[in-house]
Amino acid sequence: MSQAPAKATDYDGSGGWFKIYDWGPTFSGGQASWPLRSDYTFNIPKCIKNGEYLLRIQSLAIHNPGSTPQFYISCAQISVSGGTGTASPSSVSIPGAFKATDPGYTANIYNNFKSYTVPGPAPMTC
Repeated sequence: MSQAPAKATDYDGSGGWFKIYDWGPTFSGGQASWPLRSDYTFNIPKCIKNGEYLLRIQSLAIHNPGSTPQFYISCAQISVSGGTGTASPSSVSIPGAFKATDPGYTANIYNNFKSYTVPGPAPMTC
């Protein structure tokens, strides 16, 4: 998420971004499984300051080892209200928050795939 200085409709996303949630595959019996669904539900942490934000959702296709992952990105303009408004999460710049050498980008799902590290910073906590 990135807080808009005023209206989200006028914001270009050039400010700092912080992560509120991430997930990767689960591993069981030597197999990886991703939570692939047509919709997802997640509550925005209550400590996020009230205001207008851009919300960015990033999904990676990592099925071509040795090449750049395929990025699937969606964004939304949201208004946060009713929270306690005390959080000051550390932020990163986009572009720049992710590197081609991040483990989540270099994973090979066809060879010894027993763990996965989601790229980027850790999600913020209240």
